[in-house]
Amino acid sequence: MRNIFDQYSQPENRLTHAIVSALGEDTRLLRKFVKWITEATPPKRLKIVEQQLPGEYELAEMDYEKKGLPDAWIHDNDEWSLLIESKVAAPLSLDQLERHYSTAKKRGFENVTVLAIDVSAPKKKLPDYVVFRSWREIYSWLSRQSMWSDWALRTLRYMEVAERKWPAEGYLKEGTLTEFAGIRFDENDPYSYPEGKRLLRLMTGELRRHPDLKGVIDAKAAGRKAITGKRKSGVWDFLRLKKLDSSVTHTKHPHLTLSIEKEMVSVCLIIPSPAEPRVRRSMIDLGEDGFFEVMGEVNKN
Repeated sequence: MRNIFDQYSQPENRLTHAIVSALGEDTRLLRKFVKWITEATPPKRLKIVEQQLPGEYELAEMDYEKKGLPDAWIHDNDEWSLLIESKVAAPLSLDQLERHYSTAKKRGFENVTVLAIDVSAPKKKLPDYVVFRSWREIYSWLSRQSMWSDWALRTLRYMEVAERKWPAEGYLKEGTLTEFAGIRFDENDPYSYPEGKRLLRLMTGELRRHPDLKGVIDAKAAGRKAITGKRKSGVWDFLRLKKLDSSVTHTKHPHLTLSIEKEMVSVCLIIPSPAEPRVRRSMIDLGEDGFFEVMGEVNKN
């Protein structure tokens, strides 16, 4: 069945439409969103339009792309407005953000903020009137609101589905839309290969970025080339350890293996049999008591 948010051909337009629909249907969610972005109490009466200028008719997707309009426009029908420009595959354009700002000013809006959304922050400095949020930050904010807002929850789930589908379609090649928020498989939401693969990707990404593991994990070294397991009961990947030759296959060195399965999640330190003699010797030199002492410290952590 087609999702209610799938109204447009461009994936990033669908994602923006999901957010705009949720904000348009839930007034409390809209006001909280505006306050989060602008860090100020929003005007009492807010309106939100998509793919159109305030007071005009909505354009077809192709026409509004040609005109270069913002993806969404929140305003008070007076002097205040918040414009939204979102990207996923294409980079943010400073010229485009400046045009949006100028358009709002020309139409009589004095208090103008432009919200720019992308997978990762732009390298160039943004103007003072632009607020940047990553899709991960949007997801995190929606996650907090989903405790009381059904529309926030719907948008969350849509973002998760998009993140599962788009890499296979060659659209989301780098970065993520969501963030790791735990593993929630149960009777009502059973394990599936696409969701397991998505969570594994997020989990290994979080571990690579974790400051406490900076001296342990080789954050730049890649894991498996492809996460297979479509017809199996789980998915797995590995993390390389620092100070080991990343050009050599991981089965030659100690490494961490992480797996998500139907019934459990496991993290294992693998010492392969072909590992260098010095690695095996270091373990033997620990002795039985020393080995269990190290394992005890690992369990504590």
